[in-house]
Amino acid sequence: MNAISPGWMIGSATRATGAPAYPPAVLLKLILFGYSRGIVSSREIERACLQNVVFIALSGERAPHFTTLTAFVRTLGEEIANIFTQVQGLSGRGNIGSDSEVSPQIPSAG
Repeated sequence: MNAISPGWMIGSATRATGAPAYPPAVLLKLILFGYSRGIVSSREIERACLQNVVFIALSGERAPHFTTLTAFVRTLGEEIANIFTQVQGLSGRGNIGSDSEVSPQIPSAG
């Protein structure tokens, strides 16, 4: 995560209505880790944040609601896909943590 600098997240950290409930970096980590494990459903990622020790640690023991994850991906899907591709390249294997190819279907905005 530190080798990739997603500058777009800095601007998304606050809105006119106030700070979001979850830092964008945390949501991004959850999404990327979920995708790397073949979990592309926001509901499944939410469930994993309640049941899986790695997701629990990544989320800071807070499970974002699936609608929060969905809105994050819907808003920043293209950027997330680009970062996921960069992370795959950094892993040196083309994917992370499994022997199968992982290509998540990122929902388009709108």
